[in-house]
Amino acid sequence: MKILGIDHGQKKCGIANAVFNIASPYKTVLNNELITFFKKEGVNKDTIIVYGLPLSMSGRFSNQTYNVIKSAIEVKTTYGCKIIFIDERLTSKTLFTELKGVVKSKKIKKTKDQNSSSLILSVYLANKNAGIELKEKKVYNIVHQIKSKKTLVYETAIKNIKDIENFYIFTKDPWIFWYYFSQGIKSINIEKDLEEYDVLICSEEKNIDLKYNEKMCL
Repeated sequence: MKILGIDHGQKKCGIANAVFNIASPYKTVLNNELITFFKKEGVNKDTIIVYGLPLSMSGRFSNQTYNVIKSAIEVKTTYGCKIIFIDERLTSKTLFTELKGVVKSKKIKKTKDQNSSSLILSVYLANKNAGIELKEKKVYNIVHQIKSKKTLVYETAIKNIKDIENFYIFTKDPWIFWYYFSQGIKSINIEKDLEEYDVLICSEEKNIDLKYNEKMCL
């Protein structure tokens, strides 16, 4: 089984592969050549690809988070492989700290993408439960409009979201974040950013530690 790691930048991707369960730097590929590269590498439904998920230092999603998830969805759609996301915060900083004084800084920067992908892959190889798997979620329809009430949609994809007049989205799930962001809708993924809401909408019955007046399970 092939296991690859990716540090997906704005223009290029660092690629690492697992050799005897050890992450090793492999290639640097331009973003627009990634699909072709994976075809040449024989990526298929049995392959695991571990993406570094870029977040702000505070842990919030960003435009680059969306771009990486979009790339991962394209790869998964094309090859049917398993995609895992690993929080990549501090990986570049950790890498530079570890190599500083051992390798010249110019060489560190030159190979940063490949080495960062190795670090991302190493996290997964050390703990297979460390990441979040990319999975398409069920998309719901709400049956009636919700007007005036401050509404939080919690970890749920809703097709007719704009039938809710005053809505907020909370999700830590990459696919749900991508689903809304691709429609120009931003979401919250940090609990401390949440407020008090009139209505809470969720896809399953579970205890949610929030202040709200009424709850709707789809």
